[in-house]
Amino acid sequence: MITRAEAQQITVSSYNDLCNRHGGTVRGNDTISDIVNVGCHYLLSHYKDIVQTADKDEVYDLVPLNYNYMAEAKIIAGAMKQWLPDLLTQQHIDGVASMIILNIGWSGMWNFLCDYFKQEHDRVI
Repeated sequence: MITRAEAQQITVSSYNDLCNRHGGTVRGNDTISDIVNVGCHYLLSHYKDIVQTADKDEVYDLVPLNYNYMAEAKIIAGAMKQWLPDLLTQQHIDGVASMIILNIGWSGMWNFLCDYFKQEHDRVI
């Protein structure tokens, strides 16, 4: 189980890198996307052998199976709340956590994350 401190470290580090690469400002939607992708990367890295995946058309069927990871998804989603309280309301945190759970169920997510982290963070995962 991820700790709040670990979640803060990975999300803040990623957000700071994104800010540095985008001239100091990052739109709210890009911040949310980054948190979702960091969360997906964490969960798939730590549980890739047991997370259930499917093609996009069937991914909603897997949400109940992957719901086991919701507590960690919520910790990751809310890790930056103290720095971005206007952006990360409880409603947004719940939505971000749900997006993480939905996205980890997509069989193409790991490849998407590889492209995302290379493009946005110049990082190979």
